[in-house]
Amino acid sequence: MLEVTLAQILDMMDDEAIAEAVDIPNDEARQSYPLERNTVDSYQEFHEEITMYYQHHILHAIGNPVMPVFLASGLARDIVDIAFQRQGGLEAAYRNARTGRFGGLAGSFDAICQTLKQEHEEKYMEHIFNTFIDPLNYEDHVELMRQYLERFGNFLPDEESRRTPEDLARNAKELIKTHVKVVNNIRTTMRRFS
Repeated sequence: MLEVTLAQILDMMDDEAIAEAVDIPNDEARQSYPLERNTVDSYQEFHEEITMYYQHHILHAIGNPVMPVFLASGLARDIVDIAFQRQGGLEAAYRNARTGRFGGLAGSFDAICQTLKQEHEEKYMEHIFNTFIDPLNYEDHVELMRQYLERFGNFLPDEESRRTPEDLARNAKELIKTHVKVVNNIRTTMRRFS
């Protein structure tokens, strides 16, 4: 039997709950890192800087003890490489850090922060589901979707609103996560106009 209601799950995933659990700690970790200069003289220095920043960020955002350098180094490089993929990956990020252009070294730190924030948000939502909804209990998923259709069915396209809770149960987690992201984006946009 489902121990929580859809409303309770949505409350645990609203933008304020996510900000408190994820955004604020990550932003504070980024802001607390001292940046003495925004350029580097060598790839080795760039590599050391992003590794040290990654370790600092993890320690301050989630309280993990300092992780091994090899792990922080690999994770930081992967994030920066992906974040700067359109500009040329890790090499482009290094060029920016060497020249100070396009955010310099701080741009790589910002990319790491943003990526970790997104990953942590995803993990936070997964945690809510895995804590309160048994992934193997089909009936819980059906009940969750029954509540969803009852509350939001009028806002769905006609074809989708005619689906049954049983039809949606298999994708309950993804549907709710998508719903949360859309609603949180709308709230953020609406606040700009207030």
